[in-house]
Amino acid sequence: MVNITWIQESILPLQKKLYEHTIYRKLNSLEDLKKFMSMHVFVVWDFMNLLTALQKKETSVSLPWTPPRNPTITRFLNELKLEEESDIIDGEVTSHFHYYVKSMTNLGIDTAPIKTFQSLISTTSYESLISSPPVPLEVVPFFKNTYDDIKSGIIRTAASFTFGRETLIPNMFIRILEESTHLDPNILTFKRYLERHIELDGNEHGDIALKLIQSLCGDSSQKWEEARQGAHNAIMARIRLYDAIEDKLA
Repeated sequence: MVNITWIQESILPLQKKLYEHTIYRKLNSLEDLKKFMSMHVFVVWDFMNLLTALQKKETSVSLPWTPPRNPTITRFLNELKLEEESDIIDGEVTSHFHYYVKSMTNLGIDTAPIKTFQSLISTTSYESLISSPPVPLEVVPFFKNTYDDIKSGIIRTAASFTFGRETLIPNMFIRILEESTHLDPNILTFKRYLERHIELDGNEHGDIALKLIQSLCGDSSQKWEEARQGAHNAIMARIRLYDAIEDKLA
């Protein structure tokens, strides 16, 4: 997988910059962690747009049914959607999004903005929704990068999903977990959310996501360059997001 290695080497400096971001050290303050979570919850929602876009392209979710192009990738996407939307955590069936909101409630974080945002989803276009008033200004550029990726097609979508989420999240969440180990006992739900993602994404998910990129790009140098650019943009969007959030912390 020479081309995968090429992308990984290309984005390595950006990954290093993200993993060494100074925002993590500030999350050892409970108040700063609460501010972070109140904005990061929108990012949790945003992930599902990439996953759903890929599921629509790579699995059969319309009639008449079409046999899958790649059953391994189809299984991966369907399993991931199952886990994200209806995982079993603490003995209950819940979506990761709802579990994150629950962790906010346990810490006394105001959930009105994300609930107002949810109420707009069924009546607002995707393009308008991502810059609607409930969305923190710090999050809007991150939303727009995801939106642009999805509109650009499956290569950019898959690159953002793979290099901006699946292979990136475990190390990133480990950093957050390391800084929040000694805080309020009510943080246990949030820590369980982080641990669950580290557990899932740190195993085979990343490897299969890389196979998705390989399958989509094949021998096309143009597609590989598009994937590289998508990976670069996704990580830069995360870095800029953390820069913006950090500016709001103490």
